Parts: sequence; structure tokens; C-alpha cells
Amino acid sequence: MLGAPGVREDDLLNSAYTLTDTSRLGCQVQLSTDLDGMEVMLPRTDAKGMGTMTLDQPTPKIEKQWTAVPASVGSFKKRRAGVMAGVTQVAPDRESAMFTEARQLERDLEDQRALTSRLETELRELRAKGEMKSKKETKSKKATNSDESSDADEEEEGGLAKVKAELKHTLVEVNKIGRQVGFGDVIGLELAKRTLNEALVWPAVACPSLFTGVRGTPKGVLLYGPPGCGKTMLARAAAVELGETVSFFHVRPGDVMSKFYGESQRRVQALEELVREHSPAVVFLDEVDTLLGSRDGAQVAEHHRGVTNAMLEWMDGFGTGNERVFFLGATNRAEAIDEAALRRFGEAAEVGKPCEDSRMALLSHLVFTKAAEEGHSAKLNEADLALVAKQTEGYSLADVDRLVKRAFLQVLRDMPGGVKPGMKPADVPPVTTMHFEAAIGSSQGASALRDLLKKKQEKRNKL
Repeated sequence: MLGAPGVREDDLLNSAYTLTDTSRLGCQVQLSTDLDGMEVMLPRTDAKGMGTMTLDQPTPKIEKQWTAVPASVGSFKKRRAGVMAGVTQVAPDRESAMFTEARQLERDLEDQRALTSRLETELRELRAKGEMKSKKETKSKKATNSDESSDADEEEEGGLAKVKAELKHTLVEVNKIGRQVGFGDVIGLELAKRTLNEALVWPAVACPSLFTGVRGTPKGVLLYGPPGCGKTMLARAAAVELGETVSFFHVRPGDVMSKFYGESQRRVQALEELVREHSPAVVFLDEVDTLLGSRDGAQVAEHHRGVTNAMLEWMDGFGTGNERVFFLGATNRAEAIDEAALRRFGEAAEVGKPCEDSRMALLSHLVFTKAAEEGHSAKLNEADLALVAKQTEGYSLADVDRLVKRAFLQVLRDMPGGVKPGMKPADVPPVTTMHFEAAIGSSQGASALRDLLKKKQEKRNKL
């Protein structure tokens, strides 16, 4: 029998009780017949107790057991090589199955790679086809747009050509003008005639280099004044004075204005091209306040602004090159014209009501010269006509002209029985002062009527 354990041995055996479930304490004892019946203290987690070890104690046989965890490929290869010490080798049949499975996985991986490569190739082909299709569609669209643009351009050119053909009637044939009058035939209006001579006639008939630089002439002249004072007659006289030297265009508001939106600007463009083709040219804008009216105010229609802008752009001369185009305007309402248009004309000449001397000169021309040439007789002298000129204060030149016609018509009214068949100018008595007084008494003229209406309007405004 063994003796009682010592102090140190007792401490070591007692400390075993502090071990956990995961602790391992091994004890190896070699039994012999002399030590039969030895008692050994073993650590146990469930209870304390003595463990008795004898020679007859059964000893279990240790057999090999395979783990359920499959080995990795790397471990499998190492086991095959036999380089892993202390590790149980895998069974041959299991090894063959794992090797077959690994080969299958490798083949599946290769198939996946081949499939991925094939899909990527097909995707690139589809993208290439899509890009080619897109390029073709873009090219086709551009070609279609180009064709449409060409068609639109051709249609635009055709439309302008049609409008230009319609506007050819604005080109005046000077030799076909009914009243061939020059500046010498125009009574009075000396300032306006001098302005037109210097700004229009002289530069047209002289060498172009004469009127350049510091002697340059304005691009246009605006004639303004009451109706019937000779603005249109001055324009007609300017056309006669120029003759075939330049082209003369007589443009009225109806030639440009249109009820369709945008059509007026189109007609201005066509007129500009027509004038450029016939330059050097003079463009006479009759009733120019309608074409170049003020753009200010809420009551101004948008298409009127468009026409004014188109005309101003043309008159400004931007991009016209070396074409020589002169603008001559006439208006009864100068205050209604846009300020930018006034600047572009450069010069302005007032054509006001004639003075007494001008009315006397016109009366003498009509009674003593023109009437005599046409066979109409008159029994009047200079004093009689001076009296008539004094009585026609406020008359315009047109009013004086109509007064002379009414006086010569008054003779026919005073004849017994009136006009008879086959009557000739020689059969009519001469015109006297009495006939002029009757004509003046029957009508005060349109100018006097306008003055009367203006005075009444002023009185109403004061009220």
C-alpha cells in the first residue's frame, strides 16, 4: 500500500477540483501484482469520488474512426503525398469520390468561363450592331432633314420669286408717266426742291467719287407737310429729272402690308432683293408713316412692329454691299413716324402751305399759260389774280388747282341752257373775276375745311 500523500501532493490533488469541463488531466500508472488494489484520485466535474484501478479492469479497444468533415482539395493533395504527420489518411474510395468531384467542379468552372466569354462576345456584337443601326438612322435622318431643308429653301426661294414678280409693278417707267413735270414746273417749294437736287439728283448724275467722304450725301430725304401741298408732285418731278439714270420705285403701304402674320416682312425682303437687282435706285415710300410708324405704345399691333423693324433693317444699309439705294419718304403725319426712321432718312424738308406769292404764281401759270394752251379763254389781268391769291389764304396748291377748275366750270353753269351737243372751247365765254368769286363762295377748299375741323376739335378738347 502507498503511504499517505505529502503536503505538496495533497495540494496538487485538491487543485484538480478547480478544472473546467474543457480541461484535460491525464494520469498514466503502470500496474503490477504488487500494486494490485491501488486507489487513485481523479478529477470529476459531476462529483467527488475515488477511482479504483485493478488489473482485471476491462480495457476498450481503440479503432479508427473517419471524421464527417470533408477534406479540402489542398488537404486532399497533401494527404495523397503523405506529408501531413499525425493526420489520419483518407480511405481510397472516399479519395476517388472527392477527386471525381473536384474534377467535375473544374469542368463546371471551365464551362462557366466559356459561357461567360460567349455571352460577352454576343453582347459586343449586339452593341456593334446597335451602334451601326444608330449611325445609319442618324445619317438617314440627316439626309431627310437635308432634303427637307433643301425643299424648304427651294420653296422659300420660289415664294420670294413669286412675291418679287408681284412687286415689279412698283418699278416706275419714267417715259410712261402721264404728267412729265420737272422741278422747274413745280410752283414754289424752293427749299424742298433744292434739298432733293443736292441729295438725290446731283449724286445720281455725277461721278460717284464726287459725293464721298466729307461731301457724302444722306441716304434719304423725308418730305412732310399737310396733304395737297406737293409732296407727291416733287417725287414725280424727281423721277423725271433722274430719267433713265436710276431705277425709280413707287411703294405704297398696300404693296407691303398683308393681313397674314409674317407675310409683310416677307414682302419687304422680296422688295429689298428686287431693288438691289435694279440698283442704283430710288425708293419712294408714299404715306411712310404707315410703314415706319412708332413702335411704342400698347395699342401698336405686333405685325406693325415687325414691318417697321424689317424696313429699318433694310434702310440701315447693313450688309447691302456697294448697292446705291436712296429712300424718299412722304407723310402727312411726321409725328407718327418712329424716331429710328427719322434718323435713317438723314434729311427732312417741309412741304407746307404755299404763301401768297406761290399761290399767285400758280394762278398765273394755270390761267395765262396752261388754259391758253388748251384753248380756254380768260378775261383777267395780274391785279385780278392777285386779289384771288389774297382771298385764298390757307389754301394748299391742290386747293388752288381745284379752284381754277371750278371757276372755268362756273362759266358753263352760267350759260343759258348749259352745255349743248358739239360745243367747243371757242363757244364758251371767257372766265372773269365774277366766276372766281362764285367758285370761292361755293367752296372754301379742303384745307380750309380741315382747319375748321381742327379748330372745332380743339374747342371740344378744352371742354
